Amino acid sequence: MSKHLLASARKIRVRLQPAIARAKNNASDEENYRKLMFLDTTLANIIKRFEDEFPDTRVDESTEQTVADAASAKSDQLGTSLSSELDPEQIAIPSDPEDDLDLQ
Repeated sequence: MSKHLLASARKIRVRLQPAIARAKNNASDEENYRKLMFLDTTLANIIKRFEDEFPDTRVDESTEQTVADAASAKSDQLGTSLSSELDPEQIAIPSDPEDDLDLQ
């Protein structure tokens, strides 16, 4: 389960980058820019702490940049919406076997 949360945090952070760039270029959107930067920094710190605790989950920076570039291009094609087309409550995230053992 924890690895799925880490992957979700990385994915959200990548999807934030185009919105941050747009807010940075729009001078009248200073408050939104600060909120997005706070969220980005928070996610970066969470990811870093998790990777420090579990070094085997680290991702190459070059791989991460490639994913960010692809997500940015896809975001530009789809428009400005950051929302997912799927309802988050309908998405089931499978748990890791070690998480299931903690519940017993």
